[in-house]
Amino acid sequence: MEYLHMQHPIDGIGHNATITGVPVTLTAIDANNKVYDLGSVTTDGYYGTFSMAWTPPVEGTYKIIAPSLATTPTAALQQQPPC
Repeated sequence: MEYLHMQHPIDGIGHNATITGVPVTLTAIDANNKVYDLGSVTTDGYYGTFSMAWTPPVEGTYKIIAPSLATTPTAALQQQPPC
């Protein structure tokens, strides 16, 4: 978080810090409230983005939920993309 508060480079002062993403689990919910577990992916360490290819079993609109699997407040905060 030093890059946010102290204006340090996101990859460390020596530009040698390894930045890793956090795991998120993806769940889809259809219009009938049927839940589909899509699996887990890891976010990009720099931007917090992720992607996954998925073909829905039924055509329609789905809500996608992607909570972090981070177990500590610090790990959850580290998934925030830089400002």
